Amino acid sequence: MNLNAKAIELYENNELDQALLLFKEAVRQERNVQSLHNLAWMLCYEEDDYLQAIVLLEEAIVKEPNSHFPYHLLGEIYIRIEKPDKAIPILKRGMEMLSTKEAYNNLGVAFFQAGDKANASAFFLKASGSSDYALYSHVKCLIELGSYDRAELLLDTFTREDEEFVGEVDLADLYAEINSFKKANHWYDKGWEGYFKEPYWVSRYIYCLVQAGEIEKARNIVESLIKETQLELEEGFGDECFDDWTEKEKEEEIKELKTHKIEYEKMIDAAIEGIKEPLHFEPQIQTACYLFGCKRHGNPQVKEV
Repeated sequence: MNLNAKAIELYENNELDQALLLFKEAVRQERNVQSLHNLAWMLCYEEDDYLQAIVLLEEAIVKEPNSHFPYHLLGEIYIRIEKPDKAIPILKRGMEMLSTKEAYNNLGVAFFQAGDKANASAFFLKASGSSDYALYSHVKCLIELGSYDRAELLLDTFTREDEEFVGEVDLADLYAEINSFKKANHWYDKGWEGYFKEPYWVSRYIYCLVQAGEIEKARNIVESLIKETQLELEEGFGDECFDDWTEKEKEEEIKELKTHKIEYEKMIDAAIEGIKEPLHFEPQIQTACYLFGCKRHGNPQVKEV
């Protein structure tokens, strides 16, 4: 069993420190594509050491590997450190060898970071399933590009039965972005019991209810949340602190609850005034196992040239 295989075996057994030592030893013995790349992979995913991983991958790519692994991994890391101008060409080079769903998605993320919503939209679409986050990201780009009708048609195709369904409140949020208030309210209702209640998305729901003329329902929801928050505050003041819940943590939770209560109390007036909380959106990187020699994922050893 060579060093790479031993390192992967240790990694599979969750012996991460020993695995890292062996990956480093493999590089010390021979700086080839496989050793450089696999150490970079380990540094990226287990150490968050992106800068050192970049150095190793750039050295590996100079050797002109015949696998897409180093290119896709390096592109992903450039996205993580928000350098889309470097991520885009390196991902494209990898896709000349193999176009994957992850690479299409990550090109979408890179173009989105670069402010090119048209290209981002196109690549998210290529990566998308029927109701997943890639399609959600594609629709978000369409909205930013002003294609509301096309966006709504696609939103109407999302289904909860899909294994990768993005989520009810997330779907409602995009309907809210195109001012389709009744459809937004439909999905906020469906997600109400399953989502943790917090002012950010609740305020968007209240806004949609008010804009749809359901002010009474909006008031009832807000009043209920204010009462629930007040009850939590009263219970919080009386709770004793334990080892897993310190006095400082208790004070922070009480402070947060008080802030939430104030935000709920202002929600109806803000919605009537037409104030909508901006949508928080960040496209998601997709990844795969890029570890040369990983038997679990059927990855081959690298073919040196």
